[in-house]
Amino acid sequence: MKIVADTSPLIAFAILDKLDLLEQIFSEYRIPQAVFAEISVWNKPFLVP
Repeated sequence: MKIVADTSPLIAFAILDKLDLLEQIFSEYRIPQAVFAEISVWNKPFLVP
């Protein structure tokens, strides 16, 4: 299965320290340039409920 990743799920996986699950679940995934630019900001604030 192939997916195109959006920012919110990638941030959620990163917070949970589970980005490796993407490789386990999906055979191929793409991160658009705009999403990469958004998630690459160092010390970007996020909300944790």
